[in-house]
Amino acid sequence: MRSLLRFALVPAAVLAVAGAWFAGSTAEAASAPSDISGFYTGKLKSRSTPLSTDKPDGGSDAVTLQISQDGDALQATLTVIDEEEGNEVFHLEGRTGNGRFWLLGNGEGETVLLTGSAKGTSPKRKIKAAGTYVDSEEFSTLKISVKEVA
Repeated sequence: MRSLLRFALVPAAVLAVAGAWFAGSTAEAASAPSDISGFYTGKLKSRSTPLSTDKPDGGSDAVTLQISQDGDALQATLTVIDEEEGNEVFHLEGRTGNGRFWLLGNGEGETVLLTGSAKGTSPKRKIKAAGTYVDSEEFSTLKISVKEVA
C-alpha cells in the first residue's frame, strides 16, 4: 500500500462526493454536533484492486482511531496495525453533524476518504465507517468498525 501518490492527486470527484454528502447535514451541524472525540480500537477490512494485472485481494487488520473535535471540525489519526509490514498512519481532517462524519487525509503517499456514523455515548460509543484508500498502484474499499476505549 505504500507509494508516492500525494493528496493533490485525489480526483476532484472524490472531494465533491464528500462535500455533497456533508452538505445534506449542514443545518443539523449548525446546532452543536455530538462530540465523538475519543480513542477507538477495532478492525479494518479491505478489498484491494491493483492497477496492474494482479488479482484483487482482501484482508483484515487491527486499527486504532484517535479523534479530536472542535465544533463540527474533526482531526483524526488512523493507525493500521500490520506486524509484517509495519504500521501505517493516516492523518485525517473532516466534519461531523447529525451523528455522521467524513474524514479525508493521507499517509506516506496514500490517500484515505472515510464516511461513517457514531452510535451511543461515551465511553461505550461505536463507530462504523466505509471508505476508499488510493495510492499509485492500487485502490481499496474499506470497512472500519471500532469501539471507544474508556
